[in-house]
Amino acid sequence: MERRKGSFILNDTTTMWQGRAQAIHVIADVKFASIRDSKNQTASYYLSSASGAVNAGAVIAARDGSQFVAISITGGALEIIF
Repeated sequence: MERRKGSFILNDTTTMWQGRAQAIHVIADVKFASIRDSKNQTASYYLSSASGAVNAGAVIAARDGSQFVAISITGGALEIIF
């Protein structure tokens, strides 16, 4: 995944990240509270079980020309790739 535009590590379970990102790289097993993309798709569009944990090493890329615009987690850590 290209990181020329930078990245941001989200490991704070009390804050929602907002911005524009191409992908998410899970760096420590994570449980998502919410994911929303620029076409208003939510976690169920990207995860088979929106309430389940995602293992470290997973990469989730925004689909259909969209970008991630809001992400919050309840545990773990991830890299948000711009």
